[in-house]
Amino acid sequence: MKDTSVWPTATIQLTISIFPQEFLPKILGYSLHFEAVKLETLIMAPELRELGMGPSYFTFHISIDNADSDYATMVSHAVGQYLEIVGADARGRP
Repeated sequence: MKDTSVWPTATIQLTISIFPQEFLPKILGYSLHFEAVKLETLIMAPELRELGMGPSYFTFHISIDNADSDYATMVSHAVGQYLEIVGADARGRP
């Protein structure tokens, strides 16, 4: 744990989890970022071998994600619902 470069991200994630109502947009954003399969993830998985690291985690994560029921889908729906609520509030509707 002497590598302090990992502390800022970990600290931010823990801090926003303490105040979920205040930081809900950030929590949804983090969740979407980590769960959505991105082109970068697909490119990075094989490149990890060049660094002497196994890509198993990323390959497994990509292979089990289901477009209808995985975490990214749940987060996408949560983001959509949140945006509907924020939009309705901005328009003055209940």
